[in-house]
Amino acid sequence: MTIDHRPLIEGSVVRATLRFGAPLAAALTLHGLFNFVDIAFVGRLDAGAIAAVSIAGVVVMIPMLLFDAVSGAAVAALARAYGAGDDDAFRDVARALWWSAGLAGFLCLAAVGPARLVIDGYFEPGSAVARAGRDYLDIMMCGAAGMFFLMSASAVFRGRGRSFWPVTLLVGANLLNVLLNWMLIFGEWGAPRLEVAGAAHATVASRGAAALLGVGVLWFGASRTGGSFGWSPPTRREFARLLGSGMLVALQLSVRVIASLVVIRIACLGHRDAVALMDGVGVANRLEMIPVFLALGWGAAATTVVGQNMGAGRGDRALRGLIVAVVAAILTGGAVALGLWVFRDRCFDVMAPEASAVAREEAFRYLGWSLATFPFVAAGAVVARGLNGAGRFGLPLAVDASAYAVVLPLAAWIAARTSGSEGAWAAYAATHVGAAVVYLIVLFGGNRLGKLQENP
Repeated sequence: MTIDHRPLIEGSVVRATLRFGAPLAAALTLHGLFNFVDIAFVGRLDAGAIAAVSIAGVVVMIPMLLFDAVSGAAVAALARAYGAGDDDAFRDVARALWWSAGLAGFLCLAAVGPARLVIDGYFEPGSAVARAGRDYLDIMMCGAAGMFFLMSASAVFRGRGRSFWPVTLLVGANLLNVLLNWMLIFGEWGAPRLEVAGAAHATVASRGAAALLGVGVLWFGASRTGGSFGWSPPTRREFARLLGSGMLVALQLSVRVIASLVVIRIACLGHRDAVALMDGVGVANRLEMIPVFLALGWGAAATTVVGQNMGAGRGDRALRGLIVAVVAAILTGGAVALGLWVFRDRCFDVMAPEASAVAREEAFRYLGWSLATFPFVAAGAVVARGLNGAGRFGLPLAVDASAYAVVLPLAAWIAARTSGSEGAWAAYAATHVGAAVVYLIVLFGGNRLGKLQENP
């Protein structure tokens, strides 16, 4: 790998962060549309189909987020190696990432059985909704390896500060996903009518195709992408370091996902129509994911900007880049969140025209709280990713574990007993605000990134 021009370390940090981050934010927003597209098509099937895809989708998201944490830790390490001009370290991390992707795919296959138990806990075993949820879950878990290799390819590009291929891969995958959903869910153009299972097949196939393209670009264009592709085993030290730091980030992300399942379950207790509630919240979650993934795109940019500048020994510049990413996430994501609220009726009609009035009511109740607190969600997500870029993985885990694993379940249960689902969503929103305040105190208080140079 030849270290030549490094735009994230040189010149205006504001311009560099925005030019690198904007395409990633757009790409991750399109990634969030995977779920939107699934629901938009599935919402035209029988009642309960949305609930099946929603609950199964949250379960599938756990291994996805776990590996996203590993790839995020890899981006941080790759970026620091690139910023320091360390060719060997860059290659070692990249090889460790490929092997981690293969291992994660194997573990997902082994986890299919235990994951089914979650579906059985939300729906009556043997019902049509439970069977649909199991079908979606099985297909997504068995095809998860494609997503892991897609994430790995994107991580290698991002570690070098390249955003073109991550954007291209995700845009292409989303376009293919739309086409395959239409064909496989409804049986168009001679394809079999698979309904809910078709949505899973479409997602797995489109992600797999994008993964093959990304791996191919890295394989055949090694000289232009840093020569960072290879199947030779990584050093044991690098593999252990990547998995160790990745697991800290994984625990942080999985805490939030599990917390969302817990809050939904609490909101269902005593509700007059639990399936309708899950239908409505499933639609709301998919809409909410659009600005959330946009914020995660800015967070991904922050990881690279901070990592490269920390590797180059420029902690103050890393801090300025992180602040730019936080502001950009709040402004762009906030604008999208506002648009979703203004056009919530139209969005719901597009995604779930057959849903009941109860489902619509619950969706809007949930969105009222989640979209209003989105700027705090965005700020917390980007700061956490920036800290990861600086090699600080334990602090975000401590913040999220305290807020979402300890405080939130108790607060949601107490609030739901007096105010029903409204109380559960209010407790969820308050937790987002509290966690973001802690992150901002960390950022602007005595733990500034500029002071982390000595111990990245």
